[in-house]
Amino acid sequence: MAWKSFTGGVAYIYPAAFMAVYVKGTTANKWQTLGSISNGVLNIEDNEADDALGRNYAINTVKFTAKCRMMQSSLVELELLDHLTDGTNAFLFKTSDAETVAGSTTIGWIGVTAAQVGVKARVVCDGTPEDNRYIELEWQGTIYKNDANMILLLTPTLAASDFGSTAVQTDYYTIGTYTAATDGGSPIMSQIRTCGVSTMQIDGAGLSSPDTLTPITNVKMSFEMLAAEDGLKRFLPQSVACAVE
Repeated sequence: MAWKSFTGGVAYIYPAAFMAVYVKGTTANKWQTLGSISNGVLNIEDNEADDALGRNYAINTVKFTAKCRMMQSSLVELELLDHLTDGTNAFLFKTSDAETVAGSTTIGWIGVTAAQVGVKARVVCDGTPEDNRYIELEWQGTIYKNDANMILLLTPTLAASDFGSTAVQTDYYTIGTYTAATDGGSPIMSQIRTCGVSTMQIDGAGLSSPDTLTPITNVKMSFEMLAAEDGLKRFLPQSVACAVE
């Protein structure tokens, strides 16, 4: 039997990454940018089990995981982390081959709801002023395989009016820079901050005021949300582990 001819090309090869993340909060009802991101990784895979003969068969759910570095780590972003991880937000991931938003089902965009996934955060300041501080975000959850969920996940219906602009200044508006255009905002590069600690204060029992240690070098700090998992494997952040050395 002859094989059907086909033509390939480098134009169909895309980077295995997502370019941007948007969040829809509880009051804005518009997609708003999470700013500059890097190191994006996203996986959607069937949950599986073995049958009586040891064969794999797919369970009617998929496991969703994603991770990225949120490069903007100013006080603006840090103060919004509680709301970002409180289990009330929907998220939209823009892949490298995302289609232009045109009010119809849109390929290259991946959407998840608060009912499907949870997110936790880790703030990392581990380096010198040549390195950027960042917030690592990690998503996890389970999605039931029905038509509505799969359409929302892989081909959501998106219109330009679904994205934030200067007309909607709520929830996560301060993370991005906006115009009248409904594009969900752009990163604010001035909110990318570097690592590096020059002084440290120690306050102990019996001290009238904190003692200052300076100069100091090689300070490494991380603040990681510790999250339990519910029955859908969603992250439920409950506390923060602080590490300084």
